[in-house]
Amino acid sequence: MTRNRSDTVSALLDAAAAVLAARGMRALTTRSVAARAGVAPGVVHYQLGSVQGLTARLCERQAAERIARAQAIWAADASLADRLRGWLSMGERDAAEGRARVWRELCAAAWSDPELAALVRAADAASRAAVAAALDRSAAASGIPERATGALATAVVALDAGLEVQRLVGSTGGHEDLRLWVEAGLRALEGGSR
Repeated sequence: MTRNRSDTVSALLDAAAAVLAARGMRALTTRSVAARAGVAPGVVHYQLGSVQGLTARLCERQAAERIARAQAIWAADASLADRLRGWLSMGERDAAEGRARVWRELCAAAWSDPELAALVRAADAASRAAVAAALDRSAAASGIPERATGALATAVVALDAGLEVQRLVGSTGGHEDLRLWVEAGLRALEGGSR
């Protein structure tokens, strides 16, 4: 049975994500991806060109998935505290399921790759926009000054990124206390409602 191009590319990107999640960026080669996908290395080159092309496509896909999940969480019909809880839980699930490592490996590669850097910046901007929109909707009811929502959105996204990196290296001391403190603060801003 032959695959169509879209299925083949998707399978190669799945394989690349699995390699990154298991072994990191240094292990990402056309051979490792091909072996994981069960195809000849030439298929990777034919479909995606090079490791750089593969990495760019994987970053595009991971960014789109990350943006969609952020938008869904922050647009939910829930309290601000519950949306933040969902956001933090997403980070914990991503770490447990390998998505966090894949994303952070791509972020690290973006430091020296302008194409990847643009994709990472776009994903971060979209995440901040989703958080800011949620804060804007809740600002009046929760007492958050409207002028502060952008800065607070940046803090939330930066906090999540830092927690994600710390989880990946096993440095989780104080995470639960921080989460409880942030949730308590948000509930207080919301007037004690959940």
